[in-house]
Amino acid sequence: MSGSTGGAPKAEVKREAAELEAQGELLLRAGRTDEALAHLRRALEAWRTVLESEPADTEAHQNAAIILQFLGDGGAAVEHVRALGQSVTAGGKTAAILVRDEGLFFEQDGKLRRSGYAYFRGEHTNFYPKDESLDGPGALSTYFTHGLTPSSPPLAKDSRIVAFGSCFAAHISDYLDRRGFDVATKNESAAYVSRMGDGIVNTYAIRQQFEWAWLGRQPTVELWHGYDAKALGYDEAARLATKELFDGADAFIITLGLSEVWYDEPTGEVFWRAVPKRYYDPARHKFRVVRHAENLANIKAIHSLIRTCRPEATIVFTLSPIPLNATFRPMSCAVSDSASKALLRSALDEFFWDHAQDQKVFYFPSYEIALRVFAHPYEDDRRHPRKHVLDLNMAAFERYFCQTGLTDEDLDERYRVARCSDVQVGLLGRP
Repeated sequence: MSGSTGGAPKAEVKREAAELEAQGELLLRAGRTDEALAHLRRALEAWRTVLESEPADTEAHQNAAIILQFLGDGGAAVEHVRALGQSVTAGGKTAAILVRDEGLFFEQDGKLRRSGYAYFRGEHTNFYPKDESLDGPGALSTYFTHGLTPSSPPLAKDSRIVAFGSCFAAHISDYLDRRGFDVATKNESAAYVSRMGDGIVNTYAIRQQFEWAWLGRQPTVELWHGYDAKALGYDEAARLATKELFDGADAFIITLGLSEVWYDEPTGEVFWRAVPKRYYDPARHKFRVVRHAENLANIKAIHSLIRTCRPEATIVFTLSPIPLNATFRPMSCAVSDSASKALLRSALDEFFWDHAQDQKVFYFPSYEIALRVFAHPYEDDRRHPRKHVLDLNMAAFERYFCQTGLTDEDLDERYRVARCSDVQVGLLGRP
């Protein structure tokens, strides 16, 4: 600090610092950059003098951080912000905030950033990742699984697991089976959720299986058809086999796939999939999109039945990242798929908002991990996830839900490998 303020009272030094800073800002607006920088550096020196006598002075820390950020020394600015002791939660980490009339400064990924004007951001502020955010350790837990996972993994090797829904559920089943878990739906069974569980993809079809098994409720017309388009019927042996699976389950992993359905107009009952051509009757078989409220009602009904019949079971809902192969709407398939997934995701979000008190039901973000961690998530068909995408999703599921001893460091390494594979796909067309 210059001799003019060396022995001056703190109030006088603060006044000089504020005047120098204000003059610097005026000079910047006038385009006199060199003079402005000189004034700001002198102001910074004055604020530091204040801190020498009063290390906890909030005003001095705030202004020093703002000047340092402007001068390009973000690291030093962050240290002043941390000293303020003002913080909010950001992506699972502590992100200090600094508010001044003209904007909000916050710490993300170890850097001080500025964002718009200073509006109140509540108790939980979690920032969207930047490109650099995704490169560091803990990126997956900070930006994707934060706030969604159990406090400790609930699934042991002898936990009986039922997994079905979209074909993405088959990947989870296969992975857990290879890791030695008891995936009941992988065993030979007359139950349709075992024989073709990855073909039961809309919320009505999934609800039908639970109501059929536990309530004995079956559709009044033929709705269920196998991969060969043959009617499966409502065989009692298949129902009892399904009930046995559900009755013994310690965990249900349910993957939702799509919102487009075909239905029987006289009864309103929904098919598993499209109507086989030889059974199609234009007078009664119609197409529609299942709306948000319907999906929400179905998810709630599934949850309620599980809680009634298996009250201690862990429930994990996921949304498949696999898009529609075709739409029956008179519009772009890409746009239709976006709407289809959004309807399911919004229904899941409202369900979890309303059921926060249930500590054994979870959303696993396989959809978000596939689409927002990677630049090249799909094979050349642009539908099926590449191996590195599946590998990371499975590793993340294992880390948070399975008692295998997988650590955060292990997951970070799997994340790093998957991200490297994604870069290679972009450069070479293959991992």
